[in-house]
Amino acid sequence: MKTSQPIAAIDIGSNSVFLQIVEVVDGEPGDVLSRVKHRARLGAAIGEDGSLSESAVEATVTALRGFKAVIDRYDAQVYATATAAVRKATNGGVLLAKIRDVTDIDVHMISGRREAELVLLGVTSGLKSQQRLLCADVGGGSSEVFVGQIDELADFHGIGLGAVTLSHPHLMRAPVTDAAMSRARQRVASALADVSTVIDSPWDVAIATSGTAQRVARIVRALRGEKHQKNVDGERFGAADLAQIRALLVSAQSHSDRLAVPGIDPDRADVLLGGILIFEGLTEALGIDSWRVSMAGLRMGLVHQALRLRGEC
Repeated sequence: MKTSQPIAAIDIGSNSVFLQIVEVVDGEPGDVLSRVKHRARLGAAIGEDGSLSESAVEATVTALRGFKAVIDRYDAQVYATATAAVRKATNGGVLLAKIRDVTDIDVHMISGRREAELVLLGVTSGLKSQQRLLCADVGGGSSEVFVGQIDELADFHGIGLGAVTLSHPHLMRAPVTDAAMSRARQRVASALADVSTVIDSPWDVAIATSGTAQRVARIVRALRGEKHQKNVDGERFGAADLAQIRALLVSAQSHSDRLAVPGIDPDRADVLLGGILIFEGLTEALGIDSWRVSMAGLRMGLVHQALRLRGEC
């Protein structure tokens, strides 16, 4: 058994900033050595002038400084990306420059399509499957839906809405008004108006990845009376499950009521409704019977891409 330098994958997303350090054994990803999350909410920190707030920039730099200490402890090789919120912000480049100056970590701002390619790489590597997958990655600041297998991305549709950006600010507070729900549904309908014509390649399995999908799966398990488990890889949910969770969130009269929803993640309780509405829109537009959850995604895609660049797989 041959071990080589661990890989540290960093994902600066619109809801959270993640670090995942993975050991490498015989040229393949091994155990996760460390996993750290910082809730940044960058997607909600973009002001009317289009820039990230100074406090959000400093908080993110501080989080990356903490990540660097963990990375150095494991002597890991770093691969870091930034997605929707940093792409959108007029000062996204300033944030990445500050991170580089303070931590010596180079963060690459990637397009929605490149994000989809990395997610597909992570998901297919985890499944070890030749099936053609329809994947939905509902993030914090954007969502991507695409069809592909291994290295072939056939269809791609980027959606400028995510769980945070759709929820902020009117769906974040309970109770949610009818007017707020109507506006949110209209935004989803507009964003998905042509998704069924863009996504027209054949596919075998519908895969849901990202934090929203995992949170939905855990709530579904809880509502069925099943034991809580962090790993929900392979769990399934469909339109009826999404509708049930939506109804619980909409009927909540306070944040405490939302926290009482079985299986809910307190850190996502205020933005989950937006993610639910996007998944409902995709489910209807694409005629999905059920989604299969994949715990692999962008960060695991980064790990596999790193192994390829190192010539280990």
